[in-house]
Amino acid sequence: MNIQIPPPGPAIEMVSQKSPKGRIAIKPKSAVLPPGPGVYFIVLKTDPKKVFYIGEARNLAQRIRYTFRCPKSNPSPCSRDYKLAYKTSPTCEDFCRKFSVKYLETRGMLGRLEIEERYQKYHKTNNKKFYTEIIVTGK
Repeated sequence: MNIQIPPPGPAIEMVSQKSPKGRIAIKPKSAVLPPGPGVYFIVLKTDPKKVFYIGEARNLAQRIRYTFRCPKSNPSPCSRDYKLAYKTSPTCEDFCRKFSVKYLETRGMLGRLEIEERYQKYHKTNNKKFYTEIIVTGK
């Protein structure tokens, strides 16, 4: 039995702002991110059909903000993949400038991993070969 998975929603631009205390705040430019579970897609701003990274989260809003924050002390898997592809650690400003996010909400925790894996297989993302060969060479 082959179950159809709906496509993710439109790309949402993320912005970074420094607070008066010097902390970096990441938020969507014109939308509200859902606090529930789902799968998220980091896509190129120049071509939202090109997926850079696919992940799953119990809380989409929290995970997406964390991913775009690009912490150096505890980097997300997406930040590590960025370093593989671009040979440098991302800053949140660079990350917000290059990428947008799409997401797909799930009803609950069930099925989230399967949806993530199916999309990763389809887009061939989230593996060393993708980031070292395809992204860098543009193939």
